[in-house]
Order: sequence, then C-alpha cells, then structure tokens
Amino acid sequence: MILSKFTHRSWTQFLPFYVLFFATGIATVLDANLLPILTTSPDGADLRLATALAVQFGGQLLGPLMPWRKPSVALTVGCALTAVSALLMMMVEGRGFYPVLACYGFGLGITMASTNVLVGIESDAALRTSRMELLNIFWPLGAAFCSPLLMVLPLSHTGSLAYALVAGVFLLAMLFFLCRRAAPTFDVEPQGKSRLRAGVRLLFVALLALLAIGIESGLASWLPMFNQRYLASNKLLPLSTVFWVGSITGRLAAAYFLHGKKTPTWMVRLCVLAYGLFLAMLLLLPATVPIVVFCSFMASAAVAPVYPALLTEAVTMRGNGLIFCAGGFGSALLPWLVGVFSARYHSLRGGMSLLFAGAVLMFCGAYLEQSRRRSFSAEENS
Repeated sequence: MILSKFTHRSWTQFLPFYVLFFATGIATVLDANLLPILTTSPDGADLRLATALAVQFGGQLLGPLMPWRKPSVALTVGCALTAVSALLMMMVEGRGFYPVLACYGFGLGITMASTNVLVGIESDAALRTSRMELLNIFWPLGAAFCSPLLMVLPLSHTGSLAYALVAGVFLLAMLFFLCRRAAPTFDVEPQGKSRLRAGVRLLFVALLALLAIGIESGLASWLPMFNQRYLASNKLLPLSTVFWVGSITGRLAAAYFLHGKKTPTWMVRLCVLAYGLFLAMLLLLPATVPIVVFCSFMASAAVAPVYPALLTEAVTMRGNGLIFCAGGFGSALLPWLVGVFSARYHSLRGGMSLLFAGAVLMFCGAYLEQSRRRSFSAEENS
C-alpha cells in the first residue's frame, strides 16, 4: 500500500540512482570498518584510523565544490575516480595510501553531490521532495550493510575483496551513466537578476544545511556514549540501530506524505521543533530504557527529513556545491563541539545541549528564510 504512491516510472527512472547511493553508503564507511580488521598491531592504530578518516573526509568536502556545468559528466567522473582509487588502494601501502585515499574521498564527494543534483533536476517540482527523501534513505542503508558485508568475506582477503567489490560496482555505474540518455530537467535556476540576492540565498541555505546535518550526526555520534554513561538500568541498548531505524522511518514517512506535493514552508520548522522537544526530553528526563529508546527514535525520525527537504531547493541553485560542502562540514563540526564541551565541563548532557542550541538556531534561521522569501516575492509582484 505504501509503495502504491510511488509510480512505476519513478522506480524505473530513478532506481539506478538509488542503487548507486546505496553503494556510496558502503564505500563511505568502508575504511572505518575495514582498518580495525586489518590492523595487526594496536600501537598507533587509533592515530592511523583518525588520519585515514580525516584524509577521506577532506577529499569528500572538496568534491562537491568542483564547478561542473553538467551534473551527468560529474557523476561519470566521480564514479571513475572512485573505482580507480579503490583499485589502487588494493596495491598501495605506507604513506602512498593517503593520497590515494584522498582521491577516493574526492570521487565519492563528486558522486554523492551529483547524484542528488540529478535526481532533483530530473524530477518535476511536485515529486522532487518525495524522491529526494527516498534517495537519502539508501545511503544509511548502505552504511549499515557495510559491516555485515565484511563479515562474510574471507578474513585473509577481506581488504582486497572489499576494495575490488567497490571498484567493480563504481566501474559498472560509470559505464551505465556514460551510456544513459539524459532525461529532461525541470526548474533549474536561471541566471538571476541580482547576483547579490542569489548569493545571500545560497549562503543562507548552506548555513541551514550545516546545522541540519550537524544536529543529526551529533545525535547519532553521541547516543551510544549517552547510553553507556547515563542509562539507569545499566543495560546497553543498540541505540545506533534505534537511531538509523528512526531516521529511515522519518524519511519514508516524508516521502509518502509529500509525494506529489511541493515542500511545505512550515515543514522544516516543525521537524526541527519536534527534534528539539524530544532531545530535551532525552536530556532532562530520567534515563530509563523506555524513555531513552522512545526519545532517541522520535528525535531521529523528526530530524531525518530536514536535510533532504533543504536539498530539494538546493539542487536547482547555481553554486550548490557550497551547500553540500557545508552539510559535510556540519557533520564533523557539531559532534566535535559536543565532545570538546563534554570534556571541558565533564558533562555529556551539557555537551549534547549544544545540539539543542543548534536546533534553536536552525528554527530561527528557517523562519527568517521564509520571511526573506516572502519579502522578495512581494517586491517582485509590486
């Protein structure tokens, strides 16, 4: 019944993008899951893993900033670069590994940004939000699938087989999108009358994207530690699983209810308000199993539709690479700030209150963005 809202054409036209985004989820978290398995000595293991993640993350941040005139070309190049880098990582060792890993992250950054843009501009306005929500379900599914995938590979060849599998998938994707006939595009932002106005709008949406991904990834990153430190029953719950189930549920619900509709102007504010409410309950109420599970699930479900809803507008904007870059930067910045605050004041609850502050800022920013849009529309109509 739920899938009856999603037409056959929608699935056949966009299924390759969904499959590719699932693969990017696996590829993005592959090193974080693989390096601990391949580490033979604990000496310096944490530093090597941290360095590898920072190098890959840096490449992913730079990828969306490349000024591609045709997103379809960018997607092909991103897939090719990811495939070649994955093959090289099977052979390169020592210090040479890090430049290749940076190229790997760079390719993934291009691929993820251009996939979002293509799904957005190839969807008409009434279906864009629903399809963006659906697309962004597949990345966390791929990320969650990575660990079970590595478990079924032979231990002696886990690394080489994993990289070979990623290389093969992205090589096939490159060939597919190279041969794919371009679909018609809708509502791509024209060259604006006012560059200043377009620039202000771009910066505003980028700031909202930074906060949206920041408050979402901050909750995902610190829930396991919150569980370990505060749960009154001393039972360790799989809160990461609770978070991702809530996130997928929230995006599925948004895709279902917004199918055939444009994004309501109040949607982002309502979702952020609900996130702040459930996060406050999590931090202020006694840490019992029902309360922690309920608040974690509801907070993740509430915030999950926000970033794809912002991308619905961003994908048709010129210079939208800045928005993808801001989202990636927020995914690292806010979790880091939570950790710094928690260590400084010896209170994880206090550190996670920064996520609540981020939600308040985002609520105010979304309200100001709506007011600014109304004033511009009034000026144009007058």
